[in-house]
Amino acid sequence: MKTKKIVLAGATALLLGLSGISTNVSAHSYSWWYKPRKVKVIKPVKAYENKKRFPLYRTIYVRSKTLKVGTELKIEHSMKYEWIMHKKGFADGYFKSNKHKYFWVISKPKGWYKLVK
Repeated sequence: MKTKKIVLAGATALLLGLSGISTNVSAHSYSWWYKPRKVKVIKPVKAYENKKRFPLYRTIYVRSKTLKVGTELKIEHSMKYEWIMHKKGFADGYFKSNKHKYFWVISKPKGWYKLVK
């Protein structure tokens, strides 16, 4: 009976440890990404255009495009989205005034870009 309790407690601890919340670890702190950083796409990734509405929870999806390998762009974090994309030819209105209504986001957290120096 005592060994059953020990085995059950060990299995429970193991399962709870394995099911913990995973976090995306970056070589740089979260605040380092507040400023747009230049990156190069190393794996194809989808970017989504959104129309900004207020309050921000009403923001709606408009369309998507696939970024090809070798594309250079600038990305930065925001509190609501994984990556905000800045690139010539794409709307860039997330951090701007109300007259800029569209912005592009990339939902994939990591593995699709490489920093450009």
